[in-house]
Amino acid sequence: MVRRNQEPTGRSLFAPSVFVSAFLLFQIELIAGKKLLPYLGGGSSVWAASLLFFVFVLFLGYTYVFFLARYSQEMQKKIHFALLSLGAATLLATLVHSRSLFPSLASIAETTLPPYLKVAVALCAGVGLPFFILSTSGPLLQYWYGQGEREPYKLYAISNAGSLLGLVTYPFLFEPVFALHASEYIWALLFFACAGAIGRIAYETKDNDAAEVETAPIGTRRKVEIALLGGLASFMLIATTTQITHVLVPVPLLWMLPLSLYLLSFILTFGGWESVHFPASVLLLAVISQALMRFGWEWTAMKLSAYSALLFACGLMCHARVYALRPRKSSLPLFYLIVSFGGMLGTLCGSLLAPLLFRNFVEFQIGLALSGGAALWLVPAGSLPRMFSARAMTAARVLGTVGAGFLVFQAFQKHEPGIVSASRNFYGSVRIQESADVTWLWHDSTVHGSQFNDPKLAMVPTTYYTPKSGVGRAITFARLSHPNAPISVGVLGLGAGTLAAYCAPADAFVFYEIDPRVIQAAGKEFSFLRNCAGASVRAGDARLTLERELRSTASSAYDVLVVDAFSDDSVPVHLLTKEAVKLYLERLKSPEGIIAINATSRYLHLAPIAARIAGELGLSYRVVVTDEDASGGYYAVWVLLARDSSIFLKPPLDDIPPWKPYKKAPLWTDDYSDIVSELNFPVLPTLRQD
Repeated sequence: MVRRNQEPTGRSLFAPSVFVSAFLLFQIELIAGKKLLPYLGGGSSVWAASLLFFVFVLFLGYTYVFFLARYSQEMQKKIHFALLSLGAATLLATLVHSRSLFPSLASIAETTLPPYLKVAVALCAGVGLPFFILSTSGPLLQYWYGQGEREPYKLYAISNAGSLLGLVTYPFLFEPVFALHASEYIWALLFFACAGAIGRIAYETKDNDAAEVETAPIGTRRKVEIALLGGLASFMLIATTTQITHVLVPVPLLWMLPLSLYLLSFILTFGGWESVHFPASVLLLAVISQALMRFGWEWTAMKLSAYSALLFACGLMCHARVYALRPRKSSLPLFYLIVSFGGMLGTLCGSLLAPLLFRNFVEFQIGLALSGGAALWLVPAGSLPRMFSARAMTAARVLGTVGAGFLVFQAFQKHEPGIVSASRNFYGSVRIQESADVTWLWHDSTVHGSQFNDPKLAMVPTTYYTPKSGVGRAITFARLSHPNAPISVGVLGLGAGTLAAYCAPADAFVFYEIDPRVIQAAGKEFSFLRNCAGASVRAGDARLTLERELRSTASSAYDVLVVDAFSDDSVPVHLLTKEAVKLYLERLKSPEGIIAINATSRYLHLAPIAARIAGELGLSYRVVVTDEDASGGYYAVWVLLARDSSIFLKPPLDDIPPWKPYKKAPLWTDDYSDIVSELNFPVLPTLRQD
């Protein structure tokens, strides 16, 4: 038996416990997002509420440790042991009752609460307490470990290594191999093991109530510098991620690259690298080179490398300086509270405030200027040539700060040719671009519809919706099948409203759109909707809206249901699962009804996914591939699904050849999906027509 006055035998558990707790923190954020999507949708309020929840609870965990450290060590262990027990018991009760980490999400989704409150209730009831407990582990275990002569800060490097592993392994290991419910059980088992290890640490840690005297307490200036540096690094993370995924190249999962570099900078600096000479100098040179090139590089790979290098250098500079400013161990809880506050502030500014304040993506330019200004003041004079006197160095820093401000001013003044309006929110940017002949609607870097300016050509369907496209053929078939009756078409995703070009008098075209700015742009800047008397737009997550309508007595039924809500990296997986397609089938009028899925994607193989679901549900399908043409048509891939296979023997569907998937796709369900296996680089997929 271990006696309490001896050196704890649980000392070896500190590093594994810190590592696993950080691993679980990152894993649960990804699991929760995937779990909530089919029930609460992909609304901006849902996204913002989830981000706020995790960021705020993480800050609360650090605050808890700060106040807990004011008690005697014996009392600290009793309080935290009680919290661990409560968290484990709560999680076990939820697992037994709901067979999930979450209570019944269907019952929460059906309440009349606002969407953001539904998210808060779901997360609090499910993983709120476990997430809070895990958020306390890093700073608290470091504080306990540092009692005596041990160096605690290297455990923070281990913590970030756990975060990095949790980030990488979920999409590349857990998601492809395990169903969602299995991932939840694995996570719960690891949580119980981690909680048990922390409980043992608490029991076996030697009491040391003799408070360490802080010879250099954290002064106000030091606190502000730590918070600002932490905030700058996290803001630059968000800004770089936005620049890469929304402006440069919207590749799925590419957001992992900047986050991995950000975590790696923590690992290196808190592993013992506290010199800011190299990273600050490199960052300063990188900022200068970017300013000289005026963001004019043409090669995507070069830009991606430059953005990543800038973020990594900024992270190294900021975190190395934060590590250099670390206090003695007695002030460790306060130190991490300040670091977490800065990180929370930077995250909220980059993720929530920027989309509300800026019409265009200017955060990266702002972050670039702030990073360059910080580098100027952090580069030690000794690292520069002797010709730079103290006065010259001060003048250079002042001029550099003014130059950074000028860069920010230029970013706000920059306008793309032909852009007549621009706006953005949590879904990205919406821009209207005009030329002499055509008006386009852009969502980030993807065209979501266009219209000819000539009134005689205004109702010509363009881009992905030409008469020869899969959806064009499906609507034509519906009209030929009902020559003396109007048709009804449901469309998930509005874009410019181009499909309303097929509207005839008495037809009903119902569009489902989640982004209110797209609704506004389609109605104001394009005439497709105005020229269709039977056109209507229903705002909200398309799947949730369809489910509500199905439960109501006034639900609509469609001859053609179009699924057109996919946009490169922003893949609403819950709209392309077996359960979702079952829902679409229930909304069709007859066995001759068609589900038309827009599988066009630069970076994902979506056609095999749709074909696999069709085979699972016993549906017939055809794949229609069209190329660019002179009439405004774009490369497009459409998958047509139907209960009645005989419709593919009738015009205009009878000349579509059968299609054999070029790869075996996994079956996507609400409980399982694997985006990694469907990634396609670097060009459009090659579809074989057999």
